[in-house]
Amino acid sequence: MPVNRPMNSEEPVDGQQMGRVLRFEPRTRPRAPRFPFFPPSLGQPPVADVDKYARGPEDAEDYRHRMRTNLAAILVVGLLIWCGYWLFDTLAEMRKMQDCVLSGRTNCAPINIPAASR
Repeated sequence: MPVNRPMNSEEPVDGQQMGRVLRFEPRTRPRAPRFPFFPPSLGQPPVADVDKYARGPEDAEDYRHRMRTNLAAILVVGLLIWCGYWLFDTLAEMRKMQDCVLSGRTNCAPINIPAASR
């Protein structure tokens, strides 16, 4: 049975390890760098002239060509989606047929008989 005695904060209890108390310092504001990241302005703008990227009057936007290109892209994407759906459906049908055959059935293939007209 442990002995009930008052515990001194600096004295470990029997069988426990001695711990260490860490003192936390309050946060301070970050110090300003000794050297500025950017040199002081000497009358020059900090960014190079961007007028060289502006479109001129000779660069007329070819709206019709852009719309045709967008339409062609939409058609190609639609075709890819349709092909993916067809492939998925075909593989699903083949899987059903294979499961039917492997289960030992004999009437797996559908037979389409046209209706007799009178």
